[in-house]
Amino acid sequence: MLSNYSFHIHESEFALTESSEPKDKPFATEFICVSRQEIIQLKAERNQYKSLHERALLKIKALEEELALEKGKVRDLNHRLYGKKTEKRTTKSDAINSDSAPSADNFVGPPRPPAKRGAKKGRANRSRHKHPDLPVVEETISIPEDQLCCPECGQAYTPFPKTEDSEIIEVHVAAHVRKIKREQAKASCQCPNRSGLITAPSAPRVYPKTRYGVSVWVLVLLDKFQSYTPSNRLYQRLEDQGVPLSAGTVTNGLKKIAPLFNPIEQAMKDKQAQETLFHNDETTWKVFEAVEGKIGYRWYLWVTRSASVISLTAATGRSTQVINEQFSKHGNEPIIIVCDRYSAYKKFAREHADFVVLAFCWAHVRRDFLDAARAYPDDEEWMFQWVQAIGELYHLNQQRLEHWDKAKPLNQQPTLFKQPHQNLLSAIEKFRRQIDSALETEAPVKGEPKTKRFKLLTSLDNHWEGLTRFVENPLIPMDNN
Repeated sequence: MLSNYSFHIHESEFALTESSEPKDKPFATEFICVSRQEIIQLKAERNQYKSLHERALLKIKALEEELALEKGKVRDLNHRLYGKKTEKRTTKSDAINSDSAPSADNFVGPPRPPAKRGAKKGRANRSRHKHPDLPVVEETISIPEDQLCCPECGQAYTPFPKTEDSEIIEVHVAAHVRKIKREQAKASCQCPNRSGLITAPSAPRVYPKTRYGVSVWVLVLLDKFQSYTPSNRLYQRLEDQGVPLSAGTVTNGLKKIAPLFNPIEQAMKDKQAQETLFHNDETTWKVFEAVEGKIGYRWYLWVTRSASVISLTAATGRSTQVINEQFSKHGNEPIIIVCDRYSAYKKFAREHADFVVLAFCWAHVRRDFLDAARAYPDDEEWMFQWVQAIGELYHLNQQRLEHWDKAKPLNQQPTLFKQPHQNLLSAIEKFRRQIDSALETEAPVKGEPKTKRFKLLTSLDNHWEGLTRFVENPLIPMDNN
């Protein structure tokens, strides 16, 4: 029967033996007797284990790539929390202590010794500041009486018509109480329908019944919003001058003062609504006030900057509603918003595609490559190639702007503008070709996670139109800086 059928098979034909073994090794010429059923079973098991092994290798590779991405995120977050906050040139000691410094030398430049403090040798001394706007209070210092006579003979000195003059700048800040006395007058006639006693009008106050004069509220506003002094420090300084000012008084007073600025705020909004180019950004902002329906104190501070107005809005969220309210009075006049790639701006542009144009910020793109270079050391050289390419675009754009005549359209610019403009066009085309080529090279195999390289290139590709608006319209800057 077939199940009992047996035959001879050479070990070189059997999958469990090593066919590459030389003939002179033991068992190379020995033969075994195996049934066909056992051969089929062994081959099936071999194929099964081989398939499981290949799947395990693919899974291990995917997990290793995922682990590399997570480690990159950890390095990036550690740098954001503990790393340097600027791109200033590093000193030699910084380069030794930093793991990423040697590979970043091409970008930050060679270290330079720190400049010596103080005046430079051979440079003329700066003249003293003059203060012609300060009022002058003359003060005469008399000679003591025991020095008005000669110490040898006792003969008295005669007065001399001149004085030796010098200046000392003083600042006297002292709190005082203004005691207001309003005059009154009593009627001496007997006319009907008249008041028997009249009183002078009240002294002007910032708001009714406040005990503190205009100068106090001017001091509070300037300290808080111009000097950015913490309120507690102001309270302590005033208390040292004998004016104990409580936080509650200032808080309530500021709430009453705020409506006085409404006309100014409205005038600034109306002015900004007439402009066409805006810079927009937002950042987290802590507001320690309980709001119904909101958990936590995390708010957002939105900034909209135009040529003449900077508008700040503190909002509880980061939705498109804030942008809608900001540009609600612009009607259908075309406007350009320079911003990052946050989705709220893109949604707003889609909803108002008839008059809103987005120009994306190159500084954010450049920062992405810098952060990735720190997070993924193996890709650092590749990342810095893109950083240098972006720097070249900045350089060429700056060269053409030096000869740009704002009063003329692009096709009527002077000859000095045309060559730098053509150089920029060539660089932009080259940059675009590099993106297309790199996208093909970095495209992940089906089933594998997307690499950081591919994500950055995809972002460049998706936002390319908004990133290149500055080319045909030099009025648009390349970034929000």
